Amino acid sequence: MIPDIALGLDFDYCAEDAMVAAGGMVSVDSTGLPFTARLWDLVRHMILPVTILVLGAQPILIRHVRAAVAEALEQGFVHAGRRMEFRDVDCCGGSRCGRQQIH
Repeated sequence: MIPDIALGLDFDYCAEDAMVAAGGMVSVDSTGLPFTARLWDLVRHMILPVTILVLGAQPILIRHVRAAVAEALEQGFVHAGRRMEFRDVDCCGGSRCGRQQIH
């Protein structure tokens, strides 16, 4: 897991390049730009904050999903299905994905 401060410093280093902006929501001179240029300016200013927020929250989300799946696999219906030799889950009726239904 990457600490948030290291992620921020890494992306701040990338912000020295003119491709992404490091601060503010829009540039100072963006009011006189056409719509597409203002939109690109907004996107350019949102790349760093959105990326840092997503990458910072991703490990928490992955741990939560992993715990939920592990808990679901310990439920009684899963054990009963395994005892009845249901090895595969049919997600779409067997017709669209080409797998055979298991009864």
